[in-house]
Order: sequence, then C-alpha cells, then structure tokens
Amino acid sequence: MSSHYIIRDHQEPALLLLQPLAVNHNIISGLLEWQPTIIIGECALEYVFDRHIKVDAAVVTHHVNQFRKTIEYQTPVEIIPVKNQTIYSKVNKYCNSKGLPGINIINHYDPLSSQELHKMSKNLSVSIYDGIMKYHLIRNGVFRKWTIPGKQYLLNSHICKISGLLRTGESTYRAKNYGNITVECNSEFWVGEVIY
Repeated sequence: MSSHYIIRDHQEPALLLLQPLAVNHNIISGLLEWQPTIIIGECALEYVFDRHIKVDAAVVTHHVNQFRKTIEYQTPVEIIPVKNQTIYSKVNKYCNSKGLPGINIINHYDPLSSQELHKMSKNLSVSIYDGIMKYHLIRNGVFRKWTIPGKQYLLNSHICKISGLLRTGESTYRAKNYGNITVECNSEFWVGEVIY
C-alpha cells in the first residue's frame, strides 16, 4: 500500500488533551492518525495510560514531581509546570518553541476561557472539540468551507456577512445546499460546527 502523504515532524497541529471524555474516542483516534505532538493535562493521564498513547508533553498545575514520577515510563516527556500563568499561555509558548502550525484542543468549550485562546500566537490555528461540536477560531475574519445541506453551525452574534447558511435560531444556522459557505467579520470570531 502506498501513500500520497508523508508525515513530517511538527507538520500537523498539536493535540492538547485536557478533558478527553468531552468527546467520543473516535474523534481523538482520528486526530491521532496524523501523529501529532501530544500534550496532556492532568485530567487526561488515566485516559492516555488506558489507551497506551505516547505523550510528548504534559501541562501540570499541581504536584509536579509526583506527576513526573507517574509518567516517567513514557520518557522523554516534557513536563510544563503551570504556576502564575494559564495552561493555554504555557501551551502557546511550547507550540511556538516547537514550530507547530496549530493546536486541536479536547476540552469543554467555554466562551470565557476561549477568550484566553485569542491571546495565542497569530500564527497558531486553534480548534476546540467538545461533544459533537468543533469550534474554529477564525483569525483572518473569513471562514469558508464546502459543506452539505442541513449541516449545522453556531456563530457569534456579531458576524457581519453570511453566505450559504439559513438562520434557524439565535446563534444557530444550517447549510442551504451543497457547496461553499462563507462567514465574514471585521475581527476574530468563533464558528462551531456539528461534526456528527
């Protein structure tokens, strides 16, 4: 069997597992197929142990030495202590130091903590997976995607221009037809899409 793609180190977005039970394991499995750099939070430790997932780095807020001993069988694992900064700011620095193009985050989407993600480097693409949703941080003001009729999307209320979507609720939309949808705004915004 041959492949048209060669996976190189740091070519794919990193995978940050903060709340791995926030999504179906099939979503994580699909992301793991691309062999991303894997970063975990403390809540993901049992999850990666049970599934024999090799970890590259761990962001740790409590009991750093104890955590280091628990995960040492996976050496080398870079331990990233979080003291006076947020997890996202530490992960941002780590991704930049490794030259990673982006990050897929498995966590519960929270509009307040998502504001912290706006502070991440502008050259880092950011997506959050939560349940049946994938949220994209759109930095350049334009979200364009080919879609199928009926696919559902969640959009911020300050969106400027929408094409190819029909409003179905206060912030919910669905695709009208097969083809491209476009959402444009004058600033960064979030788009959520149903992935199941």
